[in-house]
Amino acid sequence: MANFKNNQIFNDDLDVDGAINNNQTLAVVSGSVSGDVSWNMPFQGDTYKKVVIWCNALNGVATVTFPVAFQHIPANLITSYGLDTINVVSTTDTVITGATSTGFIIIEGF
Repeated sequence: MANFKNNQIFNDDLDVDGAINNNQTLAVVSGSVSGDVSWNMPFQGDTYKKVVIWCNALNGVATVTFPVAFQHIPANLITSYGLDTINVVSTTDTVITGATSTGFIIIEGF
């Protein structure tokens, strides 16, 4: 088990192979009628990718285009009630349809 002190790791190695960007600015896409989605892709590695999307009263359609393509169609998890549908999830983007929908969508894979 790693021990942390003053932002340093002791006794274990931290092996990170791939892009991790937890502090990136959120991208925002407006809904076709109103509302928007804020999103980012904090994990962009070869063996793990993750997209986090927040729907903010999304009404209509919003398309999120991933900065790094997945190798296979990723899994998606709608984590909040009130979200309508993810129409299409491909390796390069997702199309979200909402009717004043608010909540998180998580997309993961590699």
